[in-house]
Amino acid sequence: MTKFARNLTAAIIAIFIVVLMVLLAASTLREDNPLEGNLSSTLSKAPNNLDVMSLIPSDVYGKDYAAIGFICPGMKEDKVEEAQIDTKNISFEDGKVPEGKSYAVAISQSAKPFIEELDPEKVEVCEMIDMQVKAMEKQGQSLDGGVPMVQGAQPLAFERKDGTWKLVG
Repeated sequence: MTKFARNLTAAIIAIFIVVLMVLLAASTLREDNPLEGNLSSTLSKAPNNLDVMSLIPSDVYGKDYAAIGFICPGMKEDKVEEAQIDTKNISFEDGKVPEGKSYAVAISQSAKPFIEELDPEKVEVCEMIDMQVKAMEKQGQSLDGGVPMVQGAQPLAFERKDGTWKLVG
């Protein structure tokens, strides 16, 4: 091997080692974020030819999030607080969630809850939640205005209608 070829090979190896060290340092200094995504972004990434989708909340938000709750228009602020959800990122008018606002809340044992405001033109969950609450009330059960929760391993079914993902089950 010529002297030039040896120097070039040594330079390429040195550059490769430096790049690996930078990548390793960047990964160890990166902030740990257990939240892997959110409901809106996950549904928005679905292929255009897909109109039905089933999601498991812990796959969307991360394995640390064991449950998901939905906060819908008309829910009272004191009932949301009773569910131990920090209400500073939730809009209330006259002590209730106003029309046109809805939220998904990912709950974790170790991390603070993640609150995601849902755009009702892109993701609609409250129609189904309201139907389920009314069905429970007909059976004599009641959430007493509380926040309905779903286990993180329970699949949620969504259907795309006119560009909006709607919770259907």
